[in-house]
Amino acid sequence: MPPFRRFLRILDAFGAAVPVGEMTGEIGPASPANRSKHEGSLQSNPAAPAPDGNRLGMCESESAIPEVRVGEEFVTPSGKRRLRIVRFAGQGTRGKVYQAIEIESARTCALKVIHEYAPVYLKSIAVEILKADVLAAHQLPFARIVETGDTYVLKEWIEGTPGDQWVGQWLEKGADPDDPAFAALIRFFHKASARGLHVDDLRPSNMLLRNGTEWVPIDTGPIHASVAPADAMRCYRERFIRRWLWVSRSPFWYVVYWTWCQVRGVDRKKQTRQAVPSSSARPVSPQDDVHR
Repeated sequence: MPPFRRFLRILDAFGAAVPVGEMTGEIGPASPANRSKHEGSLQSNPAAPAPDGNRLGMCESESAIPEVRVGEEFVTPSGKRRLRIVRFAGQGTRGKVYQAIEIESARTCALKVIHEYAPVYLKSIAVEILKADVLAAHQLPFARIVETGDTYVLKEWIEGTPGDQWVGQWLEKGADPDDPAFAALIRFFHKASARGLHVDDLRPSNMLLRNGTEWVPIDTGPIHASVAPADAMRCYRERFIRRWLWVSRSPFWYVVYWTWCQVRGVDRKKQTRQAVPSSSARPVSPQDDVHR
């Protein structure tokens, strides 16, 4: 199949959405039938409310970042769990992640510890429970939280192929639109969109392919709920092109994309860089308890 035709088929998989580059910069509200009790947006911002720490054993007296060493035992600051740190798994903007085994249950977990004891880092941990609640309420897969505190979060360990590893191999093989893993990724985007949910930071490094059939986000960034499904899908397509398709920085794919922009009359320089929730959106609050 010619490369340009493959590219069009990749875009077609997202459905009949507004062409890339014609986004308005604002995510419109969903219809009343698609609204959930989690209206508005959930983001790591100063206005985001802190969750009730008592639900998962948050230790309010924590005042320092716990020290973690590979190969040694680690006791969570709450004192509830003893872990054996297996290896360093990676790091992001806000913290470092380690693979650990809970000694009592032999369960494998992911331990994330923030880089600095500063508001922006603390807030990123504080909203983890709320994000998990929102994903659970919308029946999307996610890494479940075992315990959280001011400076750390302990989640279930998801075994799978990292998204950046998969997409690199997929692009090297020609980006087949019929690839089963690509179809599974599109199903995830469609499912989230149908539920009026836009998970903003679904870059390859934040996704894992479990058992070759299911994509699971292990980190999300801001989450917007009660989004019009067509708008959410349009944003997912925009993000996929920028964060997945061009991950290889391949001149070949850039030429294909540039050609498509010329054919469709899309001005690449005017493409919106960030989707913004509607001005009437409100942050999801701890009172929106989806476990009831």
